[in-house]
Amino acid sequence: MVNGQEIYQAATSKTTLGAVMGLLGERVVEKYAFENARSVFGYAKYQPDGRLTFHEPKPNPDPSKGGIVPQTAESSRMGLHRQLARGTVFAAGMYVAATAKSEFARGAAFGAGITAAAHIVQDLFPQLR
Repeated sequence: MVNGQEIYQAATSKTTLGAVMGLLGERVVEKYAFENARSVFGYAKYQPDGRLTFHEPKPNPDPSKGGIVPQTAESSRMGLHRQLARGTVFAAGMYVAATAKSEFARGAAFGAGITAAAHIVQDLFPQLR
């Protein structure tokens, strides 16, 4: 039987706190990168049939529309760029988690890597979202 003290110690360990920070950090950096590099990552859109499609932005969006780019043709290249970026975060996270000497760094790298892997799975299987 696990008592409250053991749960508290596990929840406040450096590894656990690092994992939470890695998870949040990966999500914030991914969101920032995907929104500010639309020419590389494009736009993701759920279709009525449940598919996730990716679209390229227009080269010069109309500023009178508030920066919103009308839907363009589907581009699997944009989806590939997103998956490659996430795969890189996963690989780097697992490498750092395996080699770091600090418990916090191991946890943060593991948290970031696992979050990236979860996003890859969610893009490949949109029904899981």
